[in-house]
Amino acid sequence: MRTRSNCFTVLDVECIDETLVASLTDVIDDARDIATQLGARPYRVTLVWVQWSGPKRGQGVATRREEMLLPTPNVIELNSMQTQQNPIGGEPVGSMRVKEISPFYTEDYLVGNLPDGTPKPANMEFYWEVEIRRSTGPGQRRRFIPKATPQKLSEDGTWSVILLKVSADPARDGRVA
Repeated sequence: MRTRSNCFTVLDVECIDETLVASLTDVIDDARDIATQLGARPYRVTLVWVQWSGPKRGQGVATRREEMLLPTPNVIELNSMQTQQNPIGGEPVGSMRVKEISPFYTEDYLVGNLPDGTPKPANMEFYWEVEIRRSTGPGQRRRFIPKATPQKLSEDGTWSVILLKVSADPARDGRVA
């Protein structure tokens, strides 16, 4: 008599990259790019690393590296941004979810770790920028940090990340005031 556990598939770690979902990564990414081509995703989602020449963030000369997430992921809850009033003025607060991020990316990459998976050093900043594009030129860039570890969705292998708003948004040209 067979036991119930003998009737079902148990994936070994070595086999995950050989599944049908994993083999369709390029097809899934191509299909998601159609939404951008149609104008349904009129924004850019960029990961930004700022490396300072000094031993700590803010010390020395900054070198900025940015990489756009492609195909354009799905950004939702943009209207959850609010302005919280404080004694010196208003400060934007809120969160948003970015989902349908390509399975091509890794968790380490999405949280800003170094390519070998080690955490970023003390003299490096990492954040996300989301820019809503306009037909008249660059849109306002909004700066965020991941609220928690990115979640990999098993049904399609894509990533989902919840982002928290940080107070300092860059200007339309990318410079921080």
